[in-house]
Amino acid sequence: MLRLFCLLSLLPVFGQAQPDSLSETLVRRPASITAEIGGSAATSQQTPFWLRANRFGIVPITNPFGFVRFSSARTFSWGRKSWFSLDYGVEVVGTVSPSTAYQPARQVLLPEGYGRIRLDRFELVAGRRKQIIGIVDTLLTSGSYSNSGNALPIPQIRFGTTGFVSVPFTHDLLAFHAFFAHGWFGNADSVRNSFLHQKALYVRFGKSTWPVRLYGGLVHNAQWGGQATRPNWGIVSGGQLPSSVKDYWYVITSRQPDSIQTATYTEYDGLNRFGNHLGSWDFAAEITGRQATWLVYLQHPFEDKSGLIWLNAPDALYGLSWRSRSERGLRSRGFNLRRITLEYLDTRRESDRASTQALGGYDGNDDYFNNGQYADGWTYRYRTIGTPFLTPRSETTVVNYGGPGTFRKAIVNNRVQVMHVGLLAALFQQTTVRGLVSISKNYGRFGKSAQDGRGIWQSSLLLEISQPVSWLGGTRLKAAIAADKGVLLPDGVGSYLSLQKTW
Repeated sequence: MLRLFCLLSLLPVFGQAQPDSLSETLVRRPASITAEIGGSAATSQQTPFWLRANRFGIVPITNPFGFVRFSSARTFSWGRKSWFSLDYGVEVVGTVSPSTAYQPARQVLLPEGYGRIRLDRFELVAGRRKQIIGIVDTLLTSGSYSNSGNALPIPQIRFGTTGFVSVPFTHDLLAFHAFFAHGWFGNADSVRNSFLHQKALYVRFGKSTWPVRLYGGLVHNAQWGGQATRPNWGIVSGGQLPSSVKDYWYVITSRQPDSIQTATYTEYDGLNRFGNHLGSWDFAAEITGRQATWLVYLQHPFEDKSGLIWLNAPDALYGLSWRSRSERGLRSRGFNLRRITLEYLDTRRESDRASTQALGGYDGNDDYFNNGQYADGWTYRYRTIGTPFLTPRSETTVVNYGGPGTFRKAIVNNRVQVMHVGLLAALFQQTTVRGLVSISKNYGRFGKSAQDGRGIWQSSLLLEISQPVSWLGGTRLKAAIAADKGVLLPDGVGSYLSLQKTW
């Protein structure tokens, strides 16, 4: 299906800078240590959407809750130009909140715990590391389509570039950013010990000093292998999903095997290229002027061939971001607007039945983030890995509700329209203000529509303030208020307060 992925996975790695001698002095940078304590309360038992969404799965879905967080990171580098370095990062979060079927009352989470080896512009990372994949405004976005930072990071080994690397002999006119990763989902309700396959390739046209730069790329994710918890399930052969090295090659290249069905795998495996595949095409243009930088971007989703050839258009995340470059504003003692982002997300088409018939009946009818074998779908620890606006059953009782372990598909609302606005500002030079406003219309799933296909409205808001204070020798006070109003989520207003100290 995705022959381009074969080329992507075999992409040669290029570098420009020549390493210095290994005899260069080791530089030990001081460790960065952060401690934070805080809590939240709301008028509804469910934590308001923007207090928990896109926060790497560490905020409980219920409240009131309290938390403590500790993180540390350090870098050891060699060479005058620091061409080689070793890094580590660790973050531990403890939370206390009302329990549900999806989360215990007390949790100790590890959103980060990794080691990294960097050689010039390339890195090898092992463990959990916070990351958002895709071209978006990461501070103000509604969520990058397939990897938004909404769920706890998945443990993985990843090799790739640390940013865009110039293609040799192009004088920085062409540059690329790429990575290849293997990860572990662990145990879930429907399949245990499944794997993550993930890779991406982005290309930049235009020198880094040019006022206009164009970007294009592809992200491919796959959930594969593992042991089904229902061994007699008709679409699983003996309970074991394909997990061999040969099967892995089909996952990487997204090719169908020569034999669609054998004694070791089912027709469902063969037709679906051994796993739950999904991803996005990413395109963007960046325009830099004297006073501001503009970013226009599009993320087009796919689950199979129909999405790759855009039969599910106009489904996509569309974005426009403005960022101030004015130095005068930084010196202002009043309100200083620094960034604005506008986004529109539409996922209603899903390569409908007409697209399915055009492709012989095997592709299309996408049912974003869901899968027949992996009933937990594109979720991790009951949180959506991609955009949080594709709602899992753990967050709503309105659309097709069913409890954990029922083998009903995890994402109960994946046909949505979302209008989203985000802004970032400085107040009196030291205070940071962030605001998010999202209005969505939610249609459930194909065949299981909300309100007989008319959809249900939902709005979510956030106002967040961060202010340095002199307490304890210098700390940062964070406060936020958020609200939900609509039908999909419980109506409620919530607040959040924390104190953070960094050494």
